[in-house]
This record gives sequence, C-alpha cells and structure tokens, in this order.
Amino acid sequence: MFRNIKKYIFRKIKKLLSRNKSPRNKSPRIENSDLYVEAIEKKLFDPAWYKNRYHINTDNSEDAFHDYIRKSKFSNVIPSKNFDPVSYFQNNPDVYRAGFSPLQHYLEFGCHEGRVIHPLRNLWKENSTLNSDNSNSNSNSNSNSSGKYAVVLHIYYADFIDRFYHAFEDVNFNFDLFVTITSSSFEKKVIEKFSKNPKVGKITIKNVPNLGRNFGPFLVEFSEQLVKYDFMCHLHSKKSLYSGTEQVHWAEYLLEYIARDKNVLNSTLGHFESNPSLGVYSPTTFWNMPQWACHWLKNKQMGHQILKDWFDIESEHDFFGYPVGGMFWARIDAIRPLLEREWSYDDFPKEPIPADGTLLHVIERIIPLIAKSRGYLPFYYNPSTGNFTTDDGFIFFEYSSNLEEKIDFISKSVDIFSFDVFDTLVWRKYYNPDYAKYLMPESSGIDLSGAEFVKLRNQAEFKVRKSKKFKGDVSILEVYKELASMSVIPESKVKDFSELEFELDISMIKPKERLVNMLNSLGEKGKKIYIVTDTYYTGDQIERLLSSVGVTVSYELFVSSENGLRKDNGTVWSKISQDLKNKNSVNKILHIGDNVVSDAQIPGDYGIRNLHILAPKDKWQALGMSQKPCVDSFFDLNSMKKWGLLIANSGKDPSI
Repeated sequence: MFRNIKKYIFRKIKKLLSRNKSPRNKSPRIENSDLYVEAIEKKLFDPAWYKNRYHINTDNSEDAFHDYIRKSKFSNVIPSKNFDPVSYFQNNPDVYRAGFSPLQHYLEFGCHEGRVIHPLRNLWKENSTLNSDNSNSNSNSNSNSSGKYAVVLHIYYADFIDRFYHAFEDVNFNFDLFVTITSSSFEKKVIEKFSKNPKVGKITIKNVPNLGRNFGPFLVEFSEQLVKYDFMCHLHSKKSLYSGTEQVHWAEYLLEYIARDKNVLNSTLGHFESNPSLGVYSPTTFWNMPQWACHWLKNKQMGHQILKDWFDIESEHDFFGYPVGGMFWARIDAIRPLLEREWSYDDFPKEPIPADGTLLHVIERIIPLIAKSRGYLPFYYNPSTGNFTTDDGFIFFEYSSNLEEKIDFISKSVDIFSFDVFDTLVWRKYYNPDYAKYLMPESSGIDLSGAEFVKLRNQAEFKVRKSKKFKGDVSILEVYKELASMSVIPESKVKDFSELEFELDISMIKPKERLVNMLNSLGEKGKKIYIVTDTYYTGDQIERLLSSVGVTVSYELFVSSENGLRKDNGTVWSKISQDLKNKNSVNKILHIGDNVVSDAQIPGDYGIRNLHILAPKDKWQALGMSQKPCVDSFFDLNSMKKWGLLIANSGKDPSI
C-alpha cells in the first residue's frame, strides 16, 4: 500500500512540475484525464447523474469529476449508483487515513490489489426535502438580499486565516466580519486578506484569552453587536487534535457545506430568506462519526439544568440533531436568548478542558433547542443525497443496518467480544428494575406499600454509596444490611431478602435472542467473550441470570459489585485496556452495549472499539413514538406497567 502511495505522489509531483498553472478564474481540472476516462468506462462515475444530484451547472463533465474527487476525500458524496464510497472507506481505513478519494484510490490501486467495491447503499434518505425552487440556488439573488449578514470566525490556528478567506471568496452577499484571535500576530494578516473581498464590510477583530474555545469569545465579545443582524455564520479553526493527529476530514466537511460550496451556501441563505420558519442550519452529522455523538452524552444533567434555569426550556429527548463541531448558520432571532444573556470569560472552564461534559459542549447542543422553543426549525444539508431537509432522522440511520452482517464483518479483525448485560443481552418486562422492588412487600410479608419500600430500598443503596464516598460499587447484600440497620427488615433475613429481590427481577427478565445467539455463535467460533456489567447483583446471580436466558459458552465476567470497577466511571475500561495493551491486543476487542456513555463513549476514550445498540427508550424515540411519561424513576404503578411494558417491548430487538 505505502509503496503504491509513494508512486502516486511521485507521479503527481512530476505532473505538477510539467504542467502550466490554470488561470485563476478557471475551474481546476483533475490532473489525470485518463482517470476520468477509466471511471466513465467502468461506469463508476456518472456525470449526468452526479451533476443532477448535486445541482452542478457545467457542460464539462471533467469539472464535475474534479468536484467529486476533491469533496470525496472528506465527504460522502456519491459518484454513481455503482460505487459506494462509505463502504470503501469503512472496509479500507488506510485509504481514509491517507486522505485519498475512494474512487480515485480504487481506480489507481484498489482494483489491482483486489479490493472490493459495492453499489450504492442508501443508509438514510430524508423523508421530506425543502423546496429548492425557492432557495435561490445557483443564483446571485442573495446579493440583493434584504437580510443583514454577520460572519463570526474564531482563529486559534494561523493556517485557517487562508482557509476561511478562500471559503468566502466569490460569495454573492454582503457581510460584516467579526474575528476573535488568540495571537495579536494574526491581526495584520486577517485585515490584509479579508480587505480584498469586496463583499466584506466592517471588520471587527478582538484579541482574546484562550478561554471558552470557540463559543466563549464570540458570546463575550460580539453578542451585543450580533443581535442587530438578521443572520450569522459561526466557524472556528477546528483541528480535533485529541487523537494525536489533525483530523482534517471533519473540519473540511464542515467548512465545505457551511461556506465553501457555493451551491450549498446560496441554497442555505435562500432557504433562510424564503422560509421564515427556519432557524438554524448545519450539514448532517459528519458521516464517519458514530451516531451516538447525536446525544447529550456526559452533558445531560448540566444541559437540562441550563435549559431550565437560563431559558425555561424542557428537553424531551436524549438523541437530537445539533451542529456537531460547533459550526453553523443561524437566524439571529432564533438564538436571540443565547446572545442576550450576559456572558463573561469567568463562565467558561480553564484549559485544558475535558473532551466532554463542559458548558461548551452544552452550548453546542442547546442552539437548536433554543431555536425550537422560539418556533423555529433546524434544517440540514445531506451530502449523500444533495438535499436540504428538516428531517433529523440521520441521527439514527446507523441503527437500521443489519446487525448480524456487521458483527460478522467485524469478527474478522476481532478476537474478544465484550457484552453489557441489562438492555443488551436481556430486557426487563416492565423496563425499570424498581418494579421488582415494588413487589417485595407482598412477596415477603413486610407491612409496607410497594411505593414505600421502593423509596426506602433506594435510600439504603444511596446511604451505602455515600458511606463509600461514591467510590467502587455496592452489592445487594450491603443494601439489605443497611435496610436491616434502618429496621426495615430483620437482620437475620438479609441474605433471604437479597435473593428474593433477584428472583423477582429475574422472573421478569427475558433474553434479547438475536444478541444471545450472536454471543453463543461467536464463542463457539473460538472468540473470547467478556461480560461486563455495572450492577449490585453478585457474580453468582449474574451467572444464573445468563444461564436462564440461554448463554451457553464460557466467558470472563466483570461485575462491579464484586471488583469495584464500573463502566460509567471508566475504571473497568481502564483495567481492561491496560491488560490488553500489555498483551498488544487492545485493538482486538469490541464491546457491545446500549448505554451511550458507559458502553460507547467511555470505552472509546480508552481505545476500546465499541458497537452501540439503542436502549429501549431511545429506540422508542427512533421509531417515532411520543416521548410519554418518564419511566426512569418509579412514580406511578399504572404508568410503569403501561409505558414500561410498551417501551421494554419496543427495545427487545436491537435494530430499528
């Protein structure tokens, strides 16, 4: 592979040295016309189909081919019905990391190396589109727009000055520019560059402290001025260096579909101008990000509190569309409450900040929620189809794929499969474990109502956790010992009551048959199986539960009540990751679970590959059902039996 890349680079350099530069006002052509001819001959690039899909006005099909080659290095644009770029990237991650166009790589190297291609797979298609007739697409009508536009840039990395300048070249609307910089040395170049653009009016530059990343500076410095505009664009110099190397694909994707692609940009502004119900725009979430990124993640508690206390907004769902990456266009009135709030740099965390769970991550998510609360709709551009839509179904498309096929493909490169238990391998009839606790008084003869016992039982668990300073975990035996000390149960019955709660719970637990069957099949094929669960049940009880739902192969068990290591605080993932690193096997494990944070985000932080399946309540949302009464806490028995039963049943199958 690397020898081929070296040959390719050498060939490119040779051509660059030998050819004349194209005039600046001409569209660049793909250097190798033979590549274009080969793509046409093999029916892997369809010029008419591509130009129609992406609204490209050119009579020269090579220009369309060049457009595809350039964008396809970072975007999920489709060259024809006969070539699926996403599957090529997924099956050949070396091609993605090397920054190749998938079709270009296949034509130059992949077809000779025996790499497999697939026809187009429509993983997700919007159920409705915005009318392009009113979007001013491919026109200069925005130059006479009645709207006042502001472009806000946060520049931390100097090389983005040129990137942003070129992104706003040749726009057909006038705008004022607001720039925050973290080094005074950037100011001269910003003014020098953007003063050349005849569409730029006033330029305001603020040298700011390195606080609040991209959101803090623009909210602190420019909020008061921005409320006087009609529309704003917010971009920042994103490099995503947390992985150790610059993640150019995501940044290029966002910059392309927010500013650089003029067809998309003109349509975006046209939709804003012609449809007063639209409030916030961003492209659909970057195609190579896991879908669970479209979730509150570690920001839920803070996010709900901020929405309620600052904006008097209630949040309904855990999954939702938002401008992942923090770049967007917005109608000012849609986000006015955010801008009218008084901000200071003291509001924001000091560097270095964690990768998630801060005010900055909350702000990114609440932008569309504020807009919705004011009667405005978020809308998106889908690069796969070339359409604009208000449909946010893309947040769940990954969960509709064939799970067995996905596992079968992954198993070729994985030696260890790890499984969560509750809501992954098994499901509870009434969804909430509190229902088993509710049945305890009647089953044990305690003179308490079910609701009273649930309250006392959960208080006892909290007391034990508090006594341990919330470190490690608790066991069900410790909880019932605490209940005995509270005189709720006889001290002599601690073990009996612990077992009774488990038996009541297990009587209402059923297998998720597809996942249990997959686990058994993988084990029978010689794959090592881990079972990892955060629970107060004992290891012996979990083994009995797994046996009761049909797990027949051997496995290694990680139970938090016994080893004190939990998924949700990362301690068990730290141990597993370190153990596997010592054996050079950390890249040979896949964890499967339903909790977005503890089964996906956190193991990923430790370098553990994961496959997220939807929890029952999230699947309920994905199916388009109403969000109905909360079943996460035990409030009302009738509600629990009705909605708990429905939500649990909806989640018994892992796929949509």
